[in-house]
Amino acid sequence: MTRQRAFWLMLLVTAAWGASYMWMKLALASVGPFMLVGLRFSIAFVVTSLVFWRLLNWPSRNEAIASLILGTLLFSLFSLVMTGLEHTDASTAGFLLSTTAVFVTILDTIRQRICLGRSL
Repeated sequence: MTRQRAFWLMLLVTAAWGASYMWMKLALASVGPFMLVGLRFSIAFVVTSLVFWRLLNWPSRNEAIASLILGTLLFSLFSLVMTGLEHTDASTAGFLLSTTAVFVTILDTIRQRICLGRSL
C-alpha cells in the first residue's frame, strides 16, 4: 500500500468515525439507547456471519465464556456511551470518546516499560 493511499484511507476512517456520533444522535431521537445498541450488535452479527460463514467453527467452552464476558463488557460500554450521547452534544461525546485512543496508547506504553523494567 502506498503512503498516499494509506493517508486517504485513514482520513476516510476518521471521517466515518466522527460522523457516526451524529448518526447515533439522530437515531437516539427515535429509539432508546439499549434498542440502538441491540440493533447495532444484531446487524454486525448477521453481516459478519454471512461474510465469514465458511470460517465459523463452534467455540470451545473457554472461548464461549471469554466471548460472553467480553460481549457483556462491550454491550455495557456501548449502552453507557449511548446513554451519555442522549444527554450531551454529539461533538462533545465524540471528543471525549476519541481521547480514549490517546490514553490507551499512553497507558500501554507505560505498562510495557514497567513490564520490561525500563525507566520512564
